[in-house]
Amino acid sequence: MLTLVLIDHVVGREDVVGSGATERALENWFGPLSAAGFASQIYGIANVLL
Repeated sequence: MLTLVLIDHVVGREDVVGSGATERALENWFGPLSAAGFASQIYGIANVLL
């Protein structure tokens, strides 16, 4: 569910602070990411940290 919310409300939006920098950082590490891939990476990081 969180992945779907991230895709709809965070990925690709310019007004979300830090999303562009986070996406670039993850793409440097994992290579090009689709919207679903970026949201999945954020979800995975949140699971590890929380």
